[in-house]
Amino acid sequence: MPRLAPGVKLVTDTGTGRGSLICPDGAVWTLNPSAATALQAAAKGENPLDAMARRWPGVPEDVLRADLTALLADLQAAGVVAEP
Repeated sequence: MPRLAPGVKLVTDTGTGRGSLICPDGAVWTLNPSAATALQAAAKGENPLDAMARRWPGVPEDVLRADLTALLADLQAAGVVAEP
């Protein structure tokens, strides 16, 4: 399950449901819907892939898994998500 890197905070706008990552250096990442869904689920201890499947029920699981894998790789490379 993904976890944020030390000092990175996930903030969710309660009105819109949009997510952002706030980094210790002051950088702010605005998350796309896939990233927001995955990271919000992980923050609640839920499986991110399951959360994505609930949000996009018509999308095949292999497509969602590929999206999640690419997303996490990009966020890990940027240093905002810790290595598993």
